[in-house]
Parts: sequence; structure tokens; C-alpha cells
Amino acid sequence: MKSLSISRCAGITLLELMIVIAVLGILAAIAVPNLRQVINNNRVAAQSNELVTLLHLARSQAVRLDSLVEVRLGSNDGGWSGEVFVRECDDEDDCDPDPDCPAVEGFVRCVAGTGLTLRSPNEIIFNNRGYLSDEGSDFAPQQVMCLEHLSCQGSSQHRVIRVLSTGQIQTESLACGAVCAFPSP
Repeated sequence: MKSLSISRCAGITLLELMIVIAVLGILAAIAVPNLRQVINNNRVAAQSNELVTLLHLARSQAVRLDSLVEVRLGSNDGGWSGEVFVRECDDEDDCDPDPDCPAVEGFVRCVAGTGLTLRSPNEIIFNNRGYLSDEGSDFAPQQVMCLEHLSCQGSSQHRVIRVLSTGQIQTESLACGAVCAFPSP
């Protein structure tokens, strides 16, 4: 005798679909804040690397051209800019940027609105040996720059960049709200 069986069509019910969507919504709610933090961390790291690259360019140009090279830094609403100039010195007291110098001059700008602030001296000058020069109004034995995201959270959204008197450049991540200064000797 043959038995008649009714086969059920494979598929998903509306209830199963609603459960899957609810689980995905919960996972997205957990992941989005972490994703924002990762994006902000990467922005700060990328801009820190850009600034360090600009400083390395200036230092190498100073040695290559056997001249003073100046980095001018500026900050604006949520962004910053940096320019590299070769300084022409007639004597010890008269050093101005030389517009005709064959240096590879650089310009880096962090677009305003990225939520980053840069606290730094207005100028950093390297001498022909790649050391910090004592020329300029902002001279200090070490130059300290602080790059921070405006909505700083965690330990990777605040960077300190130090240029030592020997011209070496160091970077370090700081906790948000930490004091950005070179430690006392």
C-alpha cells in the first residue's frame, strides 16, 4: 500500500526572519561605536605620520643643502598645516626663507573638519647637521608637538611628537587629557 505524505516546502518563517534581524541590529549597535573609535585612532595615527614625514623631509634637506631649513606649522579649526622652507643667511641675525633655493620644499595640510588639533611651536629650524637650530623665536632644546582628536577617547587618539636637540624625532601615544610636555631632566 502506498502512503501519501505531504512534503513541507523548505523556507523560513516570518518569526525566524525577525529574530535574525534583531540579532543583527544588536551586533551593529555594539560594533558601530568601536568602529568610530578605530576610525579616529587611524586619523590621529595618519596625521602624526604625516607630520613626522614633514619633519624628516626638513631635516634631510638641511643636511643635503648644508643650510638652515625651517618648518612652519599652523593650526586652524579642526586641522593643521606645515610648510618647509630653506633659509638664506647673510649673517647670524638675518635669516629669511629663500624663495629661489633648489630645495624640495614640502607642504602638508590636514583638511579642516577632521576633528584634529595640533599644539606646536610656530617654527622648527634644522641646521646643516640635522640638529635643531637655535635660530628663530621658538627655540627650545626639545620641540614638542601635540596632536589630539577633539572627541578624544582611549589611548590612541592623543599623540606627542618630540624633536630632540640632535634632530631625532620621537612619537608616543598618550591617554586623553594627559599633559603633553617633555619630561624634566
